[in-house]
Amino acid sequence: KQLPILLKGSKYADRLTIGKKEIIEGADYETIRKFYHDWYRPDLIGVAAVGDFDVNDIENYIKEHFSNLTAPADERERVIPDIPKHDDTYFAIASDKEARYSMVSLYYIRDPKVIKTIDDYKNVTAHNLFYGILNDRLSELTNLPDPPFAYSQAGSQRFVKAADINYLVCMVNEGGIARGLEAILREAERIKKFGITSTELERQKTSLLRMAEKRLAEKDKTESRGIIGEMEDNFLYGDPLISIDDQYALVEQVLPGITLEDVNKVAAELLDAKNRVVMVNSPEKEGLKIPDEAELASVISKVNNEELTAYVDKVSSKALVENPPSPSKIVSTKTDAKLGITEWMLGNGVKVILKPTDFKNDEVLLNAFSPGGSSLVPDDEFVSTELAPALASESGLAGFSRTELEKYLSGKIVNVSPYIGFNYEGFNGGASPKDIETLFQLIYCWFTSPQIDSSGYSSIMTKVRSYIENRSSDPEAAFDDTMQVTLSNYHFRSRPETPAMLDEVNPQTALNVFKDRFKDAGDFTFIFTGNIDTAEVKPMIETYLGGLPAAGRVEGPVDLKYKPVMGEI
Repeated sequence: KQLPILLKGSKYADRLTIGKKEIIEGADYETIRKFYHDWYRPDLIGVAAVGDFDVNDIENYIKEHFSNLTAPADERERVIPDIPKHDDTYFAIASDKEARYSMVSLYYIRDPKVIKTIDDYKNVTAHNLFYGILNDRLSELTNLPDPPFAYSQAGSQRFVKAADINYLVCMVNEGGIARGLEAILREAERIKKFGITSTELERQKTSLLRMAEKRLAEKDKTESRGIIGEMEDNFLYGDPLISIDDQYALVEQVLPGITLEDVNKVAAELLDAKNRVVMVNSPEKEGLKIPDEAELASVISKVNNEELTAYVDKVSSKALVENPPSPSKIVSTKTDAKLGITEWMLGNGVKVILKPTDFKNDEVLLNAFSPGGSSLVPDDEFVSTELAPALASESGLAGFSRTELEKYLSGKIVNVSPYIGFNYEGFNGGASPKDIETLFQLIYCWFTSPQIDSSGYSSIMTKVRSYIENRSSDPEAAFDDTMQVTLSNYHFRSRPETPAMLDEVNPQTALNVFKDRFKDAGDFTFIFTGNIDTAEVKPMIETYLGGLPAAGRVEGPVDLKYKPVMGEI
């Protein structure tokens, strides 16, 4: 329903590339054979091989199996359909009974990006910086107490051979399509009119350079599928094949020269209203009103006539850990030379297991756990407990709002995510060795200064509701839910997620449970694997893990009689 509008005036609008059902059903042997010989011919074939093999052997295999292919006598011309440009905004509105989410998007049809010169590379880098900044701004809106959308993303992608697409897409609550469109359109107009700030640009430059450094550090560990993907793009679209060393050198070369003016030009180019299509996807259900073209056009007119103000980049200058805790020394050490494992017991009862590996050059992984989990809370606090980690994450940490924390961590490769499972609570995460101290600081803050505020609560409730409000309309979700409750013998805690369950969430209960589960580190085990320098992290472990509160409580998970149904196979 939507592609014929998005690709209006092109051959793609008349017939999708997958073909027509009636043609496929009625095709005879000769038709299929002719199609094969027309298009599976040597001049249209590329063969790429990447992996652990003998180059001469593989080259001989390729020659053996492909050198005998011959082109047909009357080669059919391969036509690349053009996508006509248009000044008006098109509207593509569609609904489906099985759709789970309401989505609204702005699509901008653009000529394909070509990288032939260093200036081309600089231009593409400016595009990447722009999208990084715009996505950060859109992410800030999702952190509002009443966000206009649950999720949003801006970017660019190759769509068909003759055209790329720039897009702004967001997922909204039921009935929120007009509001979501207004929000993403307003941010597009704001950045077009006022441009970006110098602090935003420097933050994005730091992040982009940091990711280039990571790729360089991991160049000898690059996955084969990534390399062969670059070869495919080179063959199909003419994208350049650039080594990781050269990519890093190019980033270092072009990044300092990209100015505010360069990125602002990108904004004006990418968000030009010409060749724009408004896409609306919605569940189809009784009582749900979907905006029509006139209503969507009025939203665009409203935003175009607004008096907008410039974006203000608010950045906190405080430290994540203002006063580091008093260290706790290692009181015992165990080693397993065969497995390469070192186990430390700290004075506060925290156990640390270290396993250095060389699988990745720029990665340290974290897993931490403690027995107990949500099994220790009553049923009426279960849903609050389940959402407690998400509520805390949405509310920020250690006095930082979520937005402030994201800006503070910009340019660092680090993450720590708390969880509370049925029988355990703990953390998953990781970091670059370069950012390892920030990893320990985040762990320390999650124990000592978690927070759940009204903004985080309202924001996460809006997001979760948008994800689950039409879950039952998806046949696969309905099947999974049925399996879940059946195999658990209809246990109370196996109920499928529904909007009504959100009424059981109490933010204060969630915070109390979170603090209780993480108030005593004495029964926690921390496991670190990856490119970890034991001597380097030892003082950090003694300070940030050894400085964690420990009360010496002894506990374990409670049997909730959550027994799977028994049957025969």
